[in-house]
Amino acid sequence: MKSSPTILGISDITGNHNLSTIALWHQDHLAYALSEERISRVKNDHRFPQQAIQQALHECGIELQDVDIFACGYPQPHYYRALFSNSCRDLPRSLWGTVKTDPWQLARTLAPNLRKALVDVRKVGGLQQLGIDASRLRMIDHHRAHVAAAWSASPFDRCLGVSYGGFAPHANGKNCAGAVYICEGDRLTELQDIPMPATGCFLSALTVALGYRYMQDEGKVASLAACGNSQICFDEMDALMTHFRDQWQAAPFWIDFLYAPRPQVVQASTTGQAFKKLLSLYTPQDVAAAALRHWQENLLAFFRHLMKSTGIYTVVCAGGIFAQCRINSALRALPETEGLYIHPIPGDASTTLGAIFETLAELEGRRLQIPLSDLGLGHSPSREEIDMAIQAERKTVDVIQADDMVSFAATQLAQGRIIGWFHGRDDFGPQASAHRCILADPRHVEHAVRINSEIKKRETFLPLAVSCLPEKANKYLIDFHACPTMSYTYKLKPDVGKQIPAVVSFDGQVCAAAVTENCYSPFRQLLQRFYKQTGIPMVINSSLNRHREPIVHTPAQAIDLLKSTSLDLLILNDIAVRKKK
Repeated sequence: MKSSPTILGISDITGNHNLSTIALWHQDHLAYALSEERISRVKNDHRFPQQAIQQALHECGIELQDVDIFACGYPQPHYYRALFSNSCRDLPRSLWGTVKTDPWQLARTLAPNLRKALVDVRKVGGLQQLGIDASRLRMIDHHRAHVAAAWSASPFDRCLGVSYGGFAPHANGKNCAGAVYICEGDRLTELQDIPMPATGCFLSALTVALGYRYMQDEGKVASLAACGNSQICFDEMDALMTHFRDQWQAAPFWIDFLYAPRPQVVQASTTGQAFKKLLSLYTPQDVAAAALRHWQENLLAFFRHLMKSTGIYTVVCAGGIFAQCRINSALRALPETEGLYIHPIPGDASTTLGAIFETLAELEGRRLQIPLSDLGLGHSPSREEIDMAIQAERKTVDVIQADDMVSFAATQLAQGRIIGWFHGRDDFGPQASAHRCILADPRHVEHAVRINSEIKKRETFLPLAVSCLPEKANKYLIDFHACPTMSYTYKLKPDVGKQIPAVVSFDGQVCAAAVTENCYSPFRQLLQRFYKQTGIPMVINSSLNRHREPIVHTPAQAIDLLKSTSLDLLILNDIAVRKKK
């Protein structure tokens, strides 16, 4: 039987898109997936992923000329055309509001996108520099790529597919906030667009208005909202937002949301000034809570409408909106929802997978089913690489040997130590999974303080998630869903919060991922042995990095994290190291 072509999926070929990422399909399987930031050490690196491509090809033992097809899930967008998609008055009204406050921001708003509007993306960027002929490049509809990735990883044969984020183009260049598809058989059939005024950039604009970073700190706003009262300024927030009431109704200044990548422009806009006024009257927590509640109510109404109008009650989702765990949980809790699957990497990194799957579907006429219970798809350091990293730090770290390193790690956790877990291949995506983690015992609230303030070096109000044994989770969490990624939050059963206080958020919920039998085996064994020793079927799991840094990629970087933070111990596959006393 002839094997499938070798396909390299790329999130964006121009080097202008957040979190530049690649995935490699080789010898009929998903062989590699990695974001450029892991190698470059630049958080959310948007540049063309040349280093990630080189590493993927090297570790799979092939050359650039062996790649049959390059598939990109971000076609040429018609950016300015989209600004008039709702009304010809929207853009002038938004620009005039900005000019009145700060006239110098007009050029800052328009100029960066002019090149995107005029230059053919296929003729610029890294692929051209690598000498790749245009005949080997396929540009895949962005929203179709998102949904293809989610559907292929889901257990559903027939469902709705929803792509929803900031905004991105269809294959014809039409920009929209998202799109809805019917997934059935081997086909994706487009049903409708989510219009530009419904853009998820609203949440990003709110993020920068609150003083946080675009495309990095939207999760902080959700955590902040959990500390607030959504009713306090609910009515005032209503006037600023696009709504779904049987159909989408655009906010008058929705274009202001698109300024989110430029904080100064957001602050100068009409919406930015309105946010500023709200923040002078109310706490950031209450403003965030009102905004997130509005957003959630819109999304719930939209999903109800979709399911009622199509008669399809199972849904797969991808796109930046679905990085919000509380929103995902609310969607799952809808009485109408019979099944919900959120892609484990909801952001645009998943389009690398979707672009591959859509290309194969076009060539072979079949839908691939690729469950993603284990996201270990990147670099796997050799024993030699680990030994060299330890040898380079022999004056600062001690090596600990153990016959059974997994059992040793479980014992260390049970004794109250916070450990770094560097095991197997790099996790694909921005979250902690089973390979590059900071782990701790959830029974000790001081662990949450140490991880946030001393290791991650971030705000202490940010909750920590857990990885848990799904067969034991229902003792603690209500209506637990055996999802292998941290896509949902759960309410606690009565009187169990005091057993795991380190991971309970301000609103009494816990974000949890299930470590099933199909997950990375050593990590599941670690949880089983921790449970045997403590009776607690879960551990704190946070990504192995400092705040605003990419997750560690090499053993040397992991050892540096051990040395420079209050981590007690680092597990490097079958070796443990700790700082010299």
